[in-house]
Amino acid sequence: MSERTCLAIVLAAGEGIRMRSNLPKSLHSVGHRTLLAHVLASAEQAGCTDIAVVIGPDHAAVAAEARAVAPHAQTFEQRERLGTAHAVLAARKAIMRGVDDIVVMFADTPLVRPESLSRLRAPLAADAAVAVLGFVVGLTDLGPITIGANGEDSASIVADNDIGEVVFAPDPLPEARP
Repeated sequence: MSERTCLAIVLAAGEGIRMRSNLPKSLHSVGHRTLLAHVLASAEQAGCTDIAVVIGPDHAAVAAEARAVAPHAQTFEQRERLGTAHAVLAARKAIMRGVDDIVVMFADTPLVRPESLSRLRAPLAADAAVAVLGFVVGLTDLGPITIGANGEDSASIVADNDIGEVVFAPDPLPEARP
C-alpha cells in the first residue's frame, strides 16, 4: 500500500496586534526559532507531503521565513480577513491538486508535536470524514476528535483515557427530525 499524501495548510496571517508588536505573530520566536518554523517542522516530521502557508497582505517576511524553513512550501495571500474558513480557502489551488489528507494548522501553536499530527491523521486513513486535534479536560495529551465517513448526520463522543482521544462514533439518524 502506498503512503498517504497530506497537505498541511498553515494559517500565518496573524498581525500580532494583541501582542502589541509590529512583527507578524508567526515570526515571534520561542526557543530560538520562529513560531512558524516550529509548526512547519512538525508538519514535515508528521509526513505532510505538501505545505501551503496562508499569509496576510504585506507579510513578505512571513513568506520568506516559510521558504527558508520549508523550501517546497507555497504561500497564499489572504487579502481580507473573513475568518478561519476563508483563510483556508485562500489555499484553494493547493487543495484542488488533491491529496488524501488535509491538516489545518495555526502558525501560533508551536507545541503541537509531529506525533500528535500523526495520530490525528490515523482516523482519516480509517475513513473518518473529519478529525480535529483537541483535548479532554483531565487528560494530559492532545488527541484526535473524529467524525465517521458513513454519511451519518449525528455523532456521539467516546473518550479513551488511556490514549487521550475523543472519538465521535456515528450514531444512527433519528427516524424523524423536529
